[in-house]
Amino acid sequence: MRNPPPISARYWATRCAPRPDPCSTTASVKSALQRARARLKALAPAADQISEPTAPQARVLLDQYIAAFGNADAAALERLLVHDATLEATPLRTWFAGLET
Repeated sequence: MRNPPPISARYWATRCAPRPDPCSTTASVKSALQRARARLKALAPAADQISEPTAPQARVLLDQYIAAFGNADAAALERLLVHDATLEATPLRTWFAGLET
């Protein structure tokens, strides 16, 4: 799967946070994106640590996820992730895990 084009800081600052807020300036959003990209790069596994799934169920699940993501099918992504995904959104103290919450 190819990487999607990066979303610019100006896009987030002007379209996603149009209200006057010191946390939504182009500079603050750009800084947050730079920190996030650096953190993702630091946490990324090495190429030799990545492998194809060996279990048939895992392969099917991965293929379905790739197709849903590639087609921007939010409903399909939700169906795939709802069983075992965990979502934590800071600064909120609430988190959701699977069908139980």
